Amino acid sequence: LLAGGAKDPMTNVRLLIVGALRSRPGHLSERGRAVFLGRQRHRAEFLDPTWVDGLLVDHIDRPAADFAARLVDDMLAQSRRVALAKLRIDPATGGLTIFSRLHVRDERYFRTGDEGDSEIGIRIHQLGSMAEQLGLFVSEGDHLGVTPAGRPVLGVPR
Repeated sequence: LLAGGAKDPMTNVRLLIVGALRSRPGHLSERGRAVFLGRQRHRAEFLDPTWVDGLLVDHIDRPAADFAARLVDDMLAQSRRVALAKLRIDPATGGLTIFSRLHVRDERYFRTGDEGDSEIGIRIHQLGSMAEQLGLFVSEGDHLGVTPAGRPVLGVPR
């Protein structure tokens, strides 16, 4: 599976496929699957195991390279959506400022800089989602509550 090593572009594709296959019922215990997928799931999210599994089903009769190309297309489109959501008007010039290192011109993508090697920032929503998947939080309406199992881990009194 990982014979090509971290530098092989297909390594990440293979890992996504393994995650997709593991997301199917019967491959993990019920509890393991709930933790793997997250407890309060109503739909697949971009690049999560069930989303990748749906894409895999769509490409089951096609070469792996087609599957990989589709993943790249989807990731580039997602990058563009995120960048456009952050688009701002520069008050000094009246021009548009786009916060992205990835740009497209004439149907070609190029990057204007390298990603930093500093710690990856995490947003509160992401942290809450991960803690919910681990069983530390539970959804209670429009907010999260600490579970009995999460109380000792988080040092929260009863």
